Amino acid sequence: MKILVVGATGKTGELAWRKAVAEGHDVTVFGRSVAKRYKDDPVRKIQGDVLDCSAVTAAIAGQDAVLVCLGPVNSRDWVTLTQGARNICQVMRAEGVERVVFISAAGVGESWRLIPWYSKLLFSTFLKTVLQEHGSEEKIFAESGLIWTAVRAAVLTNRPAGGSVLASNIVSSRTIPRGDLAAYLVSEVTSDQNYCQPFSVTAG
Repeated sequence: MKILVVGATGKTGELAWRKAVAEGHDVTVFGRSVAKRYKDDPVRKIQGDVLDCSAVTAAIAGQDAVLVCLGPVNSRDWVTLTQGARNICQVMRAEGVERVVFISAAGVGESWRLIPWYSKLLFSTFLKTVLQEHGSEEKIFAESGLIWTAVRAAVLTNRPAGGSVLASNIVSSRTIPRGDLAAYLVSEVTSDQNYCQPFSVTAG
């Protein structure tokens, strides 16, 4: 499958594209510094900003699916997730690419009841903008007409992957190693299930 990974230089994004390559997919990485960062990696690289529609078009054209691993630039970033989602949706529709999987956050919408007290504290204070942006991002994809899946990640850790992920809208979300999240994201891109709905994911 031809898969574009947006946000490929982030910690989770890099793990995801390397996982996809290891599984034999034809991967394109997209981001502001991919050409330099991955110059020695045998992967197609398109350098650009998700806020630039022409760059997004160059990246999405000819793909089978898009995996969005974007995160906000900082805790007060009101632009990257929402405008990035708008640009991705616009270009995907224009290019006839239908399948998109994207990282959201456990705590968005009805998943608020599944997160622990410390996550609620952070999302009510320092990370309030981040949660709101993920909520807006979900709404944009949900109304896009595309075949989308929102992966609402629990608190991310850098622990080694355990190989077990619980994807549910009823199980409490606590933490998940980035490696496990990356593997789950790639599996969702190639799955023909879980279309047009969000799932909260946590370590199994």
